[in-house]
Amino acid sequence: MAFFLQDLFKVNSFDWFVRLLVFFIFVPLSAKVTLNFSNTGTSMQVANSTGSGWASTGQGFRTDEIPSNLELARRVQLGFPVSGWESEHAGTTWKLSPWLGTYEPTSAPWVYHESLGWIYFHQADLDSIWVWKDQLGWVWTNQDLFPYLYQNLPEAWLALNPSTSRPALLFDFPNNTWFTIEKPSIELNLSYHPENAGSIDGLRKVSVGDNLALFARPNNGFIFSNWEGTYNTSENPILIDELLKGLSLTAVFKSVDSVLHSTNPASMLSHLSSQDMQNKALLELALNGQSSLLSNPLTPPTFDSELESFIQAAGEQTSLQTSLIFNDDSAIFTHPYAPLAIGKKSEIYLDGLNRGIIKQNCVSVESIYGVRCLKVELSFPNGEIKKRWLAQDTSGNVWLVQSHAEGLGKSDPFVLLPKELVKGWKSWSDFSLIPTSYAIHFAYPIEVYAQGVGTFKNCVETLIYRSPHHQNEYYSPGVGLIKISLP
Repeated sequence: MAFFLQDLFKVNSFDWFVRLLVFFIFVPLSAKVTLNFSNTGTSMQVANSTGSGWASTGQGFRTDEIPSNLELARRVQLGFPVSGWESEHAGTTWKLSPWLGTYEPTSAPWVYHESLGWIYFHQADLDSIWVWKDQLGWVWTNQDLFPYLYQNLPEAWLALNPSTSRPALLFDFPNNTWFTIEKPSIELNLSYHPENAGSIDGLRKVSVGDNLALFARPNNGFIFSNWEGTYNTSENPILIDELLKGLSLTAVFKSVDSVLHSTNPASMLSHLSSQDMQNKALLELALNGQSSLLSNPLTPPTFDSELESFIQAAGEQTSLQTSLIFNDDSAIFTHPYAPLAIGKKSEIYLDGLNRGIIKQNCVSVESIYGVRCLKVELSFPNGEIKKRWLAQDTSGNVWLVQSHAEGLGKSDPFVLLPKELVKGWKSWSDFSLIPTSYAIHFAYPIEVYAQGVGTFKNCVETLIYRSPHHQNEYYSPGVGLIKISLP
């Protein structure tokens, strides 16, 4: 024992001795205890009925001194929460810390906390812990500061209301606002029939109260018929406000042949808004085996020039000139949801795997397809830079003329923000071919909280699709893009 005490004082001060003394006071005399002191902390084994069980504080162990029965201690980050002891809830594996609260550490370093839910717990030293939470990233705290948390990215001080859970309520000091995390997730059971007949755009992880937009995209040779399940409708896209419970939906597609040989083919086209559109679709199906109202061809139509393709995307006749859509002021923006100009910089919250702050910078004016566009660069937390070329037409609509990101290539042009925002708006008309790039405004007006940016009212939530990927974007009046959410 003298050797261990000598080694102990090399590592720490008298405080360690007090903690060790407390340990012997509170551990029943009948327990079998094995102690080993590392160069940064202490590992302990309190034997259970099988003779195993580990707890650990500190990170490093001197490999030349570790007995074989201490190998398991290498994998344990959480033993005692910083300084202070755990108290067991009788007959359970739940623990009670006088400052951290109640938690269940069986899967340590993943720990289930009574308020924060699942967290990854990393104990840097006796008075310092780092916690990973999906909606927060890395946050730091200790026994003197908790429930105050320091958030690493975006940088901010937060305060947890320990009495809340699912959702947990936190206060954002820089932005002087409350926000919630750990909302119960909702199970989405989505499918399509028959197999290989189409796909569904807009799939993402959703929580209670989230809005959802789903678009059924038929493959060549098929048309969309209807949704079956929780909602039975022929609407496409289908827009769902504040989802509160599980969702089960099947997108039903019909083959072109089945429509043409049906005794009542018009009934299978009821999702088209007028009789004229149904008749037009039937004629196109009969003549071409496909319809621009219903499905995509295997390859996009061939235009005489990129310029004609661009005009076609506007729903105009391809014989028109771009001067009828854009003029020399197309790089000047007056749209309240796109207050952009050369030199303007702003921050956007990124919600996803590489969460954090995106730096937006309006860098220059460039000509794309003969249209003067404002070039915008988005610098992501992982170092990736994505570029957008935006333009405002003579009617006041804001176009995403082109975008480029590594691995995605370039997008086709489409209207990103119409002059007048309205819920349910989509960037293509029912008379247009379903585009490979589009926007759908499915929630408006709503209040949006973006970490590190703030809380904003009268926002629009938009589904942006650029084949083969999609994301949700949030725009605020007078501010512009404030948040991007990746699936």
